[in-house]
Amino acid sequence: MSAVAIALAGACGDNLVGDEDEVMRCTLPGAWRPLPAFGIAGRVDHTAVWTGAHMIVWGGTQAVSQPFADGTVFDPGANMPHGTQAPIEPRDDHAAVWTGSEMIVWGGNSYDEDINRLNDGGRYDPRSAVWRGLSFAGLTPRDDPRAVWTGSEMIVWGGHDDYKENNDGGRYDPVTDRWRPVSVVGAPEPREDHTMVWTGREMIVWGGWNGPDTARNYDLSGGRYDPATDTWRPMSRDGAPPLREDHSAIWTGKEMVVWGGVVRDGSPPMRHRLATGGRYDPATDTWRPITDVGAPSAREDDVVVWTGTEMIVWGGRGDSALAIDAARYSPAFDRWCPVATDGGPPVTHDAAGVWTGTELIVWGGDRTIGAGASYSDSGGAYTPP
Repeated sequence: MSAVAIALAGACGDNLVGDEDEVMRCTLPGAWRPLPAFGIAGRVDHTAVWTGAHMIVWGGTQAVSQPFADGTVFDPGANMPHGTQAPIEPRDDHAAVWTGSEMIVWGGNSYDEDINRLNDGGRYDPRSAVWRGLSFAGLTPRDDPRAVWTGSEMIVWGGHDDYKENNDGGRYDPVTDRWRPVSVVGAPEPREDHTMVWTGREMIVWGGWNGPDTARNYDLSGGRYDPATDTWRPMSRDGAPPLREDHSAIWTGKEMVVWGGVVRDGSPPMRHRLATGGRYDPATDTWRPITDVGAPSAREDDVVVWTGTEMIVWGGRGDSALAIDAARYSPAFDRWCPVATDGGPPVTHDAAGVWTGTELIVWGGDRTIGAGASYSDSGGAYTPP
C-alpha cells in the first residue's frame, strides 16, 4: 500500500483495510448533482419506487389534514419529471412496492390517522399512465403497514388500525387481482414502525413497537415468513442489537442489515435516537454487530438504500437537530466510508429515496426539527466513488 493510501486509511479509522484501490475508494466522498423541480408540493411520509428507468414519487402529506393523491414520474436520464394524479383517496403512511410493471400502494390514512385509516389502494402503470383499483384485502383499515414484493405477490403485514397494532397481513396477486391471508399461527407480536425485507424466499420482520404511546413495548420477537408454505418461524435474539422503532433495514443478498432508529420512554415519552445496528444471517440464524468506527450520527426517519455493495445512510433527525452527516457502510469490510455533503440537497427528515443502479436519488422531507415545518420540494442525486 502506498504512503498516501496508508495516511488516508489512518485518517478514516483503523477498520479501513483491503487493497490500495479499496482503501482509496473508501476515502473518497462521491458527488451530488441537483434535480430539476418535480412540479409537486414538498411533503413528508410519501413513498418512492424505482422502476428500472424512472423514480415514482407518490402521496405523502404537509399536515394532519393535508395528504396528497398526486406524485411524479422522474426520468433521471432525461432529467424531466411528469405528474400523476391518482383516482384514489389522498394518503400518507401507506405501503408501496414495484412489481416490475406497476407501482402498488395500499393502506395509510387520508386525513387523520386516528379516524381516517384506509384499507384500499391502487395500481399505477407508468407506461400507460393509467391507475387501477385493487380488490378488497379483507384487512382492517390501518396506517404504517409494511410491504414487500416477492416476484409474484405483494405481502402487507402489521400496522395500526383504529384500535390496536396488528400481526396479520395479506398477499396480493396483481395477475388475478385477488388477496390471500397471511397465517397468524406462529406470527410475531403485533406492531407498527417495524421493518421487513424479502430474501428471495422469506419475508423477515424485525423491530417496531406496540402498546400505548406513553408506555411503548419494544420487547418484540422477529419472525421469518415463508409464503410457499404459509408458515412462520422465529428468529434468534442472541447478539441482536437493541430493539427499536423507525429504523432502517436492507437485504444484501445474504444478510439483513438494520441500523438507526429510536426508542421512546417516559411520560411524556422522550426520544433516544440510535447509531447502532446489526447484521442477521438467516442461513445460520445468527447476528453480528456493526462497527461504530466512522458511523454517522444517531437518527431516525432517514433515507437508506442498498447499492449492491454498500448501504448508504442520508438525512433524518437526531436528538436535537437534523442529521447533516451521511455515510456508506460496507458489510464485506465492516466499515463506514464518507458521503459528500457539499453540493447535495437541503438535509431533511422523512424524505424518500431510491437506488437507480448508479445513483441515490432523494426528494422531499421536512427541513426543520420541532415546532413548525418547512417542506422541501427539491432533491438531489448522489453518485458514490
